[in-house]
Amino acid sequence: HDLSRSDIPADAAALLIIDPATPLPQASLTRVINWLDDDRGLLIASEPGRNTGLEPMLKSWGLGLGLGVVLDPLVREVTGDASTPLVADYGFHAAVRGLRAPAVFLGSDAVVETTHDPLATTVFPLALSSEQAWVERSPEVKPTRLDPGDLPGPFALLSLVERHPQGIPRGTVVLSGDADWLANEGLERPANQDLAVRVIGALASQRDLVELPPRSAPTGGLAMDWLAQVVIGLLAVLVLPGASLGVGVGLWVRRRVSPADAPSRS
Repeated sequence: HDLSRSDIPADAAALLIIDPATPLPQASLTRVINWLDDDRGLLIASEPGRNTGLEPMLKSWGLGLGLGVVLDPLVREVTGDASTPLVADYGFHAAVRGLRAPAVFLGSDAVVETTHDPLATTVFPLALSSEQAWVERSPEVKPTRLDPGDLPGPFALLSLVERHPQGIPRGTVVLSGDADWLANEGLERPANQDLAVRVIGALASQRDLVELPPRSAPTGGLAMDWLAQVVIGLLAVLVLPGASLGVGVGLWVRRRVSPADAPSRS
């Protein structure tokens, strides 16, 4: 739909602006504002370094992008690519209540909370990075590492803002610094599917989608998807070596105890 030429259809459930190639013109921005003022839902999924034209509007509501690229060293240990951060935790909002499986973002900016009027808007982080992740401000410089100018985690990968100036509901906005998690590659992952359904359900005010129960555990044969490989890889990289080291230290300490130190028997 071309927002610069015509209004948003009245029967649309929610408005999705996914990876806009050029900044939205003023006519489009006016239609977006009118849509939200009618207490409707808007999802904006951008990309790192992209200018959407929505930045001043988002900033006034408490949301911002434009920091850099999120890198997660834990994922890099397994896949060799740090730019696919896992969601380490979900926020406190009905849209993500009960979600446990970590969604995956594919080259994301961080969503930050800007200065705003708390009586007019309320910001809810929906998906959070791990504490080990950071925002790399100079991803073109190799090797990438956490430098003093970078932003350490955790931080939001996905946030929601509810607009309520003067106590009147004026729409809900969800902002993401990554559009690829909603593309075909991203939606191949069940956790991404669950998150997308919940978020769009919240924007469309469809409680049947927001209240979907968490996905049940799969049954049957063993099939390892990307997430399973990451989990097993992390176990191999972090847990097993640590356990082996602990056992080794325990044996060494035990052998250092001399017979004289052992308790005597009466």
